[in-house]
Amino acid sequence: MKKEIQSLYVLKALSAFFVVLIHFPLFCQELIFPIIRTAVPVFFIISGYFLVAPDGSISVDKVRYGIIKMIKYVLLYNLLYLVFNYLCYGYFTIYGEYKKLFARAVLGSPFGYHLWYLTTYLEVLLCLYVVVKYVKRKFLLSIAPFLYLVGVVLMAWPGISILLGRNFVFWGIPCVLAGVYLRQHEQAIMHWFRLRRWKVLMVVFFLTYLEYALRHWVSINYGDYALLTLPFSCALFLFFISFDKTVFPQWLVSIGKKYSLDIYIYHVMVGILLLKVSFFEQLKPFIGVVIFLLSWFLSIFLHSGQRFFSRLVVKDKT
Repeated sequence: MKKEIQSLYVLKALSAFFVVLIHFPLFCQELIFPIIRTAVPVFFIISGYFLVAPDGSISVDKVRYGIIKMIKYVLLYNLLYLVFNYLCYGYFTIYGEYKKLFARAVLGSPFGYHLWYLTTYLEVLLCLYVVVKYVKRKFLLSIAPFLYLVGVVLMAWPGISILLGRNFVFWGIPCVLAGVYLRQHEQAIMHWFRLRRWKVLMVVFFLTYLEYALRHWVSINYGDYALLTLPFSCALFLFFISFDKTVFPQWLVSIGKKYSLDIYIYHVMVGILLLKVSFFEQLKPFIGVVIFLLSWFLSIFLHSGQRFFSRLVVKDKT
């Protein structure tokens, strides 16, 4: 089993922060847009990286375990937002038509718009399980670049629903398999990358912003991702993993290790409740940072409560 990599926990912490900034304002949000859009692909890449077994193949056991875990997450957190929507707004979902409700349930979430990530990752794992167990193991890897390019076109195409481009087929599978590929060829890639990590990152950073500027210039939609979003995310992943022996502040590591998922899940809830308080309207240019911090504190509180009740249960049993 591969050892824990602290630098990846730091990357997960940053990605959790970026997710919050995607959904809530920051004064420089438009300027950093291509950077914060790496958040979700980075999570996918990290997940794919750890699906690989020591022999270099995709581990069926890890995929099976992931499916069970993600089914629990999808059911639990969709139920949580279903109840939250009803208590906060008086309705369960904004999608009144059954076809829209069905489409959201299959390709995202009808109760929490940000929960599409959980549904997508579950569907990716189901695809991987079928392909690895019953089809050629390299089948998805061979078609992943094509799927990604189709997704880029769909995201930029005027009038196309975001669900058609941002789903497990065109977004989830290519990103997760990018992580799988980087793990399978890690030794060769890192041997080349370590000596050039700053140059590579800066080049990809420049090209990503060049694409961002050109799209604005010719009025082509950037959407949730663009052509260089995944390469930029891969460069960030390799950059952080190249510091695998570096010691980072433990509070930063703990955000990525313990609280990144909770921040992802609860930040929308925290943000909605926060913006109902008129005082926080004054902080709108920085509200994304405030919501991230409050979501982090909420995650710490929930974990502490969980540990407290776990100890009580153990004491009762003894």
